[in-house]
Amino acid sequence: MSEIDAYIAGVMGSEGSFVLTFDKRYRGNVSYLVSIANTDMNMLMFIKQQFGGNIAAEKTRTTKQCYKWYPHASRVIEFLERVTPYLIAKKDQAILMRQYLESRTDKQTDEEKAKRLEMRRKMQILNGKKFADCAPQRLV
Repeated sequence: MSEIDAYIAGVMGSEGSFVLTFDKRYRGNVSYLVSIANTDMNMLMFIKQQFGGNIAAEKTRTTKQCYKWYPHASRVIEFLERVTPYLIAKKDQAILMRQYLESRTDKQTDEEKAKRLEMRRKMQILNGKKFADCAPQRLV
């Protein structure tokens, strides 16, 4: 499986997203999103064959149709286990996402909320979000 996992990691590195965001349904809670967006439905179907999940059509500003693959919640950790060793650009995001998923509990204590919010902040920094505490510095 390693060649397939390496291929999918390459797609994830260029077209994928790891996001920790506020869950609007539950005040103060953090939820997660793992996805791969592309205009090539066949490629996303191949990924779906490997990991299950769903593919949705996305609205775009261009005339070309875009699709997005989302893994089922029950397979996200398996996805991370298989692709993380091959990731380069988004390896830190994948590691943080796995830490988030493995540390989740049903508890809604203030300590647990603070821990989730800190992980969200770290993910924003890794993803280069302008609203994070520190923005990445330009290297070149």
